[in-house]
Amino acid sequence: MSISKLRAIALGAVAALAATVAFAEDYPSHPITLVVPFQAGGPTDAAGRLIGDAISSRIGQPVVVQNVAGAGSTIGAARVAEAEPDGYTLLMATSTAMVVAPHIYNNLGFDGYRSFDPIGLVTQAPFVLLVSTDSDYETLGDLMDYGRANPDALNYATPGVGTVQHLAMEMLIAKADVKAVHIPFKGTSAARTAFLGGEVDYMIETPNAAVPLIESGKARALAVLSADRVDSLGDLPTAKEQGLDVEARSWFAVMAPKGTPEDRIDTLRGLLDEALADEEVDAKMKASGFVPSPTPTAEFESMLETEYNNFKTVVESAGITLQ
Repeated sequence: MSISKLRAIALGAVAALAATVAFAEDYPSHPITLVVPFQAGGPTDAAGRLIGDAISSRIGQPVVVQNVAGAGSTIGAARVAEAEPDGYTLLMATSTAMVVAPHIYNNLGFDGYRSFDPIGLVTQAPFVLLVSTDSDYETLGDLMDYGRANPDALNYATPGVGTVQHLAMEMLIAKADVKAVHIPFKGTSAARTAFLGGEVDYMIETPNAAVPLIESGKARALAVLSADRVDSLGDLPTAKEQGLDVEARSWFAVMAPKGTPEDRIDTLRGLLDEALADEEVDAKMKASGFVPSPTPTAEFESMLETEYNNFKTVVESAGITLQ
């Protein structure tokens, strides 16, 4: 082989390597799409836009929020799962889609969190169990004792069949050995209206929604479904402190399609961490009722696996399925 040909091959290899390095260093070189799997105006959308704006300001590229609603957030999640894993299509993931839906939907098209590479947890909130202030129930034990003594006499509201709220309630009553009637509604607002109107006995809410109801005298909190007490709820004991070892929460996270290059995952994780550490972003999120929850990757992945397996058990025990 001639020297000129060897030189050409060497120059070609150097050029290819330089192009590869530039390709990695230039990310992101054009707008990123952040799919929010609900309609505009809801809490997932609000959190997504806050994080999208914060990341956009750091990369000099737009982060375009695309609302893809339907089927309890699974349509939007499926679209991202099928997208090119190049770091330019991301998902504002919900607990329902990632750890609940895979166990209750047939032909879902993705396998929950296993179809994604986690970027990071954005916010999470434990659930608070509420009853009417007109009720006789002062503690979680009072409510569960009545339920055990009177099977199916109690009913509870949720935003719909197969939501994380539904499965959290099924988990709670299973632990308490209670039979209660599930009344599903089309969304949290409808469930809350029914609860406040006295149509149902109890429901669960996140703290930012529960506190105003408690402070206005419209609801009484009996327990928080978290490992520890929540500051905004004062002395409210956890379910575990009252004998029922149940933890359940709502959360949002940023996810990428499975197989996204690790260097791009690392870049996105760094950007998300920076955004959540920003005092202005923190203030805006808290003003919107969110609690920023930066979490180490290993801890977040462990949480995903635990919740996935826990909800699988609940779904199988309760026989919950959706088409």
